[in-house]
Amino acid sequence: MNQLTTYGLIALQFLFYRLTIAAPNSTVVAINTTVAAPNTTIDVPRVQYYFFDDNYHLMDESNTTISGNKTLIVLVHGFRSSPWTGVVADLGKSLVQWTNSNVVLVNWSKWTQKMDYTDVVVRLPTVATHLVDWLNGLHDRGIIQSFDDVTMIGHSLGAHLIGYAGHRLNGTIKRIIGTYIIF
Repeated sequence: MNQLTTYGLIALQFLFYRLTIAAPNSTVVAINTTVAAPNTTIDVPRVQYYFFDDNYHLMDESNTTISGNKTLIVLVHGFRSSPWTGVVADLGKSLVQWTNSNVVLVNWSKWTQKMDYTDVVVRLPTVATHLVDWLNGLHDRGIIQSFDDVTMIGHSLGAHLIGYAGHRLNGTIKRIIGTYIIF
């Protein structure tokens, strides 16, 4: 895909997104990790991971053990949203209730709320690299045995983020599901 086509897709997404309503924010204690954005002078936002337990409570990583015999489902919210509101939060609760899976919500809202849409799109590969590093860390520690046991679900711009992450993992993720993708 050439540069002109790429920018055309970004512009189309930008125009369409301006017509939608963004979900409000909440605050929850979470795991913080710093991500370095390439060639930027802005403060580097954090990416956070929230673990759902069987009672639908968000838990700190130090209190959570991901069960190695369960599938890991990673949920990623979209632009100007958060992991605990809207579609992603509802889906997370349903997955915990109806599946025998570990459910993790990725919070990259500090990226999506401090920057314009086009700035966030340009930095998607950086956030995807962070997600890949986190997944590789779980794999290296033996928490997940194989990427065949991982499903990633992304909503809106989060779907593009997991697409980048899946590409960086060379297609080893079992399932990548995108919702509300605009082309």
